[in-house]
Amino acid sequence: MMTKISPSGFIYADIDIRPRHTVTMDTFRFKVDTGANCTTISIAHLIELGYDEAWILKGKRMMGRAAPVLASGEILKDCYEVILPEIRIGSWVGYNWPFITSLSKPFKLLLGTNSLKFFNWKLDYDSLLCTFELRKNQRNFAFNESGQSIHAIGRGD
Repeated sequence: MMTKISPSGFIYADIDIRPRHTVTMDTFRFKVDTGANCTTISIAHLIELGYDEAWILKGKRMMGRAAPVLASGEILKDCYEVILPEIRIGSWVGYNWPFITSLSKPFKLLLGTNSLKFFNWKLDYDSLLCTFELRKNQRNFAFNESGQSIHAIGRGD
């Protein structure tokens, strides 16, 4: 997949997410953030996708050392890891994908290293283009008990 690098140097990736109880996908623009160790989504975006607070509360609560720390140093105590059933990044589809959300902070859409590590990234600042491809041997992997997997669409990778 290829995406443009913004004039300010940021990279954004369009990610399709399957809303709750539908067969269609909604597209969101995520900022690629190599400093974020997790992929985040706001509660407002989850609600837009049909996931309510009761559903979020069924997710894994991030406590102790697992609790996210903001750049300001604030430790968030109301964060949950939620598993979304299907996402698409370029020509790859991922199933049972983990996202972190907060009930009190409006998280930005960040594609963190827990998602970035499955791709090889190439940055070309002369042409302001970023390309990324799924790393070899990343078709199926055990990330959580829900059987997270990723594979190319229609290529049998």
